Amino acid sequence: MNFEVRSRASAGNRRLGKVELRPLRTKDRLVLGDSAPAGPWEAFRKFEAGPWIAYGWARIGEFLARVLPESLAPPLLWALQTAYSRMSKRRMLMMRRHLEKVLGPMPARELEQRMQRATALYARYWYETFRLSSMPSSEVVELLETEGEEWIAESLQKGKGVILALPHLGNWDMAGCYVSHRYGPVLAIAEYLRPRKAFEHWKRTRERLGMRIVPLDGTSLSVKEAIKQLKSGGIVALVADRQIGPGGIPVEFFGEITRVPAGPAALALRTGADLLPVGLYMIEGGRHRGVVRPPIGPSQGSSVQEKIVETTTSLIREFEELIRNDPEQWHLFTPFWPSDWEALGVQAPS
Repeated sequence: MNFEVRSRASAGNRRLGKVELRPLRTKDRLVLGDSAPAGPWEAFRKFEAGPWIAYGWARIGEFLARVLPESLAPPLLWALQTAYSRMSKRRMLMMRRHLEKVLGPMPARELEQRMQRATALYARYWYETFRLSSMPSSEVVELLETEGEEWIAESLQKGKGVILALPHLGNWDMAGCYVSHRYGPVLAIAEYLRPRKAFEHWKRTRERLGMRIVPLDGTSLSVKEAIKQLKSGGIVALVADRQIGPGGIPVEFFGEITRVPAGPAALALRTGADLLPVGLYMIEGGRHRGVVRPPIGPSQGSSVQEKIVETTTSLIREFEELIRNDPEQWHLFTPFWPSDWEALGVQAPS
């Protein structure tokens, strides 16, 4: 279930060529700890103290969000928004590029307004995430309204489990808490954060909300636990629009080829579980809206390789529609496409 993907694309990287999927070699497998797999952006940033500084600021923000009265939320959010826009120049460049990727070219004033809204929503995401650890799950659930939730119930009735695949859209922790409260503990496979204390902290926070967290640590642990969860008729949640570590499926995403995880499609093929695309949106009044799309249809491919590629491509088409609904809530502000690395003037990590 861990795959290395080799591909051959035509000139300009516009079309998907032949894709070869094979198990990762032993030397490519990583273990939990300082060598746990990181995304290309994390691999590119070689400032050793950076993760510790980010973790420290996060804990300070969490403390303030928990102890300050909600009446002080606006100035705290404004401070988060201002600090992020001034201190994260590369991420702001990525935000600008990704909005134009989704929406196309637009007047400078409109783009600036959309960036301000995206930054404000990202600050809200962190403020609400900071407060989650002090909120009972029943209170969190009341903040979420759903559309298409019946697809989850219908898929569970088949007895083969359900895979919920999400992009980095809105506040996905709200979805994990809601589904765990309604249908039993969700198994969420989470990116391993550095330092280890950061991962353990957010793991505990999410587990208090009812989820069960397994790290994406480069070993077979996450795959085995996901298969076990699905075979027992449970739910697995995967944030699946960004490849972590080696491998992935090359697919066209908003007009340019990039690599995305093969895991959702591979798990669905292996277990027979329904694969449901899901989007989360922050709405007015501190509330959230979850949208569940129908199951990805069965692949017509003749081989396992073709079925995984076809299913992944169908999932990405769903992600595109969910993101287009409110692109300012797509919190993916790191290099994602090859052209992003070119815009930064650096070579993309291999």
